[in-house]
Amino acid sequence: MAQGPNSRRILFIITGNDPVGGAMIHVTHLAHRFSTDSVFPRVTRVLIGSSSVHSQALLASFGVDFRVIPDLGRPIRPGADLRALGQLRAEIRDFAPDLVSTHSSKAGILGRLAAHYEGVPAFFTAHGWAFTDGVSALQRFLYRNIERFFQRYSQRILCVSEFDRQLALRAGFRSDLLKTVHNGVPQEAGEPEPEVVEKFRAIPDRGFVRAAMVARLSAQKDHDLLFRALVRVPRLEVFLFGEGELLDQLRTLASTLGIQDRVHFMGYTRFVRWFLRSMDLFVLISHYEGFPRTTIEAMGQGLPVVVSRVGGSAEAFEERISGFGVDRGDEEGVVRALTSLADDENLRRSLGAAALQRYQEFFTLDALVRRTLEEYP
Repeated sequence: MAQGPNSRRILFIITGNDPVGGAMIHVTHLAHRFSTDSVFPRVTRVLIGSSSVHSQALLASFGVDFRVIPDLGRPIRPGADLRALGQLRAEIRDFAPDLVSTHSSKAGILGRLAAHYEGVPAFFTAHGWAFTDGVSALQRFLYRNIERFFQRYSQRILCVSEFDRQLALRAGFRSDLLKTVHNGVPQEAGEPEPEVVEKFRAIPDRGFVRAAMVARLSAQKDHDLLFRALVRVPRLEVFLFGEGELLDQLRTLASTLGIQDRVHFMGYTRFVRWFLRSMDLFVLISHYEGFPRTTIEAMGQGLPVVVSRVGGSAEAFEERISGFGVDRGDEEGVVRALTSLADDENLRRSLGAAALQRYQEFFTLDALVRRTLEEYP
């Protein structure tokens, strides 16, 4: 779809629950870049749910115009969802967009419905389908049918990985609606929160090889497997950037395994790239993914990556050239990959240089903006 002069006003809709995830960062970057484009600036606004303190702070830090939708949330609550639909319709009438861009499952459904009722074209970006491998059979069945039904309210469905596009095709989605647009991220690093910097600098340098994992502390990620692998790679310490409901459970597990001195819970930061510059490698061990932004953030800082081959994760790097892929649940594979990188500084440098080159070729924020605008009317 060729870019034209009509999409001057773009309204983004996302649930935006905390902790902040990749979809929220994706929306923030696009809304900011679209509105500040020097050649053809757009007027943008983001509609976001109320359970999103960090997400709102992220938008504000980039100067993005946003409005909070009080009843927009992730849980299915029929009464609140109907109210949210009305609130979204009112915001669409107020902003008068040329295009509504929806993100995340709940916001994707309610946002597309609201846009349909108001006669505005709507796009949906799938940041990993809820019916992907690694979730329960019942969840796959329910969400596959829900998403397939609501595709009729989409002018286009953008998938952040080719894996997700193929998954949608196998689920019976219309092929003419689906387009793969890989994520892209900026390379520059902003100044992070002082309290996180202070916490980071207080950790003594004991000569360990440093690995970072940037991810929510939730059941989607497999921190348990990473911790078990870490027991067997004594030269490595891991810095965990992210928040989530499993924080206390993971602290207890680290202590039980006797690795509490090599696992550092750093909490949430809006500018993780600042910290990645002090790392030796990146790791992301997950049960399921779409196309993780954190992997290409690490590649943009010249880090080799060790990533679970789930969803579109392996599309980011070249195997044994810029990183290592490991199968879901493969503890031996994680141990081998981490040991190889921990024991060989030259290997880390070689893979890291290749990762940086691949990032610069395919996964910059400029590339994401360009490919997205090519799809917008």
